[in-house]
Amino acid sequence: MVAKKDKYLWSNGAPIDEHTKTKHSILKQYVSHYFDVRFQNPQVREFKFAIVDGFCGGGRYETGEIGSPLIFLQEIKAAFLREKIRRKVNGMPELRLIGSVFFNDGSNDAIGFLREQISGMKCDTDQSSLAMQIEYSCEKFEDFYPSVRSRLLQAGIKNVLFNLDQCGNTKVKISEIKDIIQTFARSEILLTFLIEPFLAYLPKHDSGGLAQRFRHLDITPQQLGKLEWFQDGRHLSYNERIGAAEYIVYNIFQECAQYISPFAIYNPKGWKYWSVHFSNNFRAREVYNGVLHDNATHQAHFGRSGLTMLCSDAKQKGALYLFDQSAREEAKAALYADIPRDIDLHNHVSSVRNFLQRAYRTSVAHRDDILATASMHPDISIITSKGNYRRSLNGITLDDTLVLAPQRSFFFMPKT
Repeated sequence: MVAKKDKYLWSNGAPIDEHTKTKHSILKQYVSHYFDVRFQNPQVREFKFAIVDGFCGGGRYETGEIGSPLIFLQEIKAAFLREKIRRKVNGMPELRLIGSVFFNDGSNDAIGFLREQISGMKCDTDQSSLAMQIEYSCEKFEDFYPSVRSRLLQAGIKNVLFNLDQCGNTKVKISEIKDIIQTFARSEILLTFLIEPFLAYLPKHDSGGLAQRFRHLDITPQQLGKLEWFQDGRHLSYNERIGAAEYIVYNIFQECAQYISPFAIYNPKGWKYWSVHFSNNFRAREVYNGVLHDNATHQAHFGRSGLTMLCSDAKQKGALYLFDQSAREEAKAALYADIPRDIDLHNHVSSVRNFLQRAYRTSVAHRDDILATASMHPDISIITSKGNYRRSLNGITLDDTLVLAPQRSFFFMPKT
């Protein structure tokens, strides 16, 4: 991650902030799941992918903790070895992994230090089945992206994961995010977005300052009005205004991809960064949702639970969702009402696949919570592709069908 030069001289030992540790924890787990999911189909004998770390930093901090470049390399290797063992044990065809990894940073010091860290890594993987090419560059992202885009297109790589851990919120343009998602069929983006400058203006009656802060996002006057201190005859709380800011940026990001998750990296001392995931694949969003819950209390969201967490009503934005067990219980209560309502809007019947595709557009509820709530609901039946009732929660597949009873019951959400 690029930051102030006087703070991040990697060769002299760069400090690591707490929010960076949180980001790395989430990145490590997500990358691990990313490859595990992509490797699942035993018929896939060759997987071609690219990792683009647009603000990579030097790779190792003064405490010895590794940064995103080394996290990527370690998790790629670990996932490949897991899959190699799985296929061998189950008599499946071997997998050949072909990867292109691009590390870019605006600091020569960072890139030079990163080269040293990677050159010292032990390579004990079978190179005949794992081919990985690493390239380094030292450019501004706006100059780096066109060249790497061209390289990826020439190579015909469709599985691309961009890690854009920018310092601030202006180094990655909305147009670049849109282009990545539209250009590469199976692309995903992990974006760090500094929200602190916006929040600094929320306690103040400074519409001009807010407008200036949001200017690079092409925010409209109507959207800016949602952040006004006084609305609907009352003063909004600080948390409600944070929720409104989240919703505005979410709407802007929503134009970039089908599945967006803008949520704050939780810090009791103040809100600084959002970690945003972009994808056009609902399964990618499903996996990311799971990672957020596995890192409970490290991420946060202002808004309601259930299928419409990202609602536009500022009055519903006072709640803090921390992805922990207590929050999940609240989510189940909301899902109990939301799920039958959604199925009702779709002619009382929906495949599990179509239902989840809709659900993940506006919710970060955990998959287990969604399906558990649906399976135990007295008004919903889950039918297999053969027309039988699905009895086991663990057996639910994407091809199953959710059927809403013609007459609704008056059961309340049972306590767990």
